[in-house]
Amino acid sequence: MPFQSVPNTIEVTTHGVCNSQPVVNTFYFATLANYSAQEVEDIAVAVWDWWAADMNDIYPIAFLLSSVKARGLENENDFEFVHAPGTIAGTIASNPTPSNVCFCVSRRSALTGRSARGRVYIGPIAIGSLQTDENLVSSTWAASLVTALNLLHTTVGPTLSMEEVIVSRYNAGAQRAVGVTFDVVNYTNVDLRVDSQRGRLPIL
Repeated sequence: MPFQSVPNTIEVTTHGVCNSQPVVNTFYFATLANYSAQEVEDIAVAVWDWWAADMNDIYPIAFLLSSVKARGLENENDFEFVHAPGTIAGTIASNPTPSNVCFCVSRRSALTGRSARGRVYIGPIAIGSLQTDENLVSSTWAASLVTALNLLHTTVGPTLSMEEVIVSRYNAGAQRAVGVTFDVVNYTNVDLRVDSQRGRLPIL
């Protein structure tokens, strides 16, 4: 895909590994004006700190967060920063599910339409976080995950004068000339059923 600018927006990706399989999740933050190299660095560090405080309790001990990468999306040649001070292990003393087994959480804005919504796939899941029916996660675990994700836009973003956003690059199947953003208002789960990310299946 040719370069597409998303003005005043920083992409943040969390990079982890579970039993040798990479796990990546993506978040976006909009700044009030043109961001600086320092702001790109600051959001990478802030997301790492958020993960250490709130997300490691969601994961099994086999999961390790290894780095957080932030990069500007406005310019083709833009600021980038990788924060990798060590690793953060999950805290749930339970074996993980297979690498493709995830839990889908909806990322919502205040507007309707597919472009104004997003999803984040969290996994692998600790087997101990499943119900007796292994197709469902526990309601307690799901509530804890949603609470942790909501802290991104209620605490992490505002602390740095940023807003967590959803990025829309396409409309009606066509690539937009410039990416647009929608402010995140909350994360929510629509059910307790596990989901799948085929891209996380191991390559043998």
